Amino acid sequence: MATEIARATEVAMADLHRVEADFNRFEAEFERAWSGRGRRRQVADDPD
Repeated sequence: MATEIARATEVAMADLHRVEADFNRFEAEFERAWSGRGRRRQVADDPD
């Protein structure tokens, strides 16, 4: 029973780490897209 719980915990932690890595990639892509969008808007609004 204890080994089954330990194995289930290992699997759950591995899943959690994969989800965390996916989220970090998404967050980085979002930040790049958002900051690029802001720069274009500032350039477009800048009369000089």
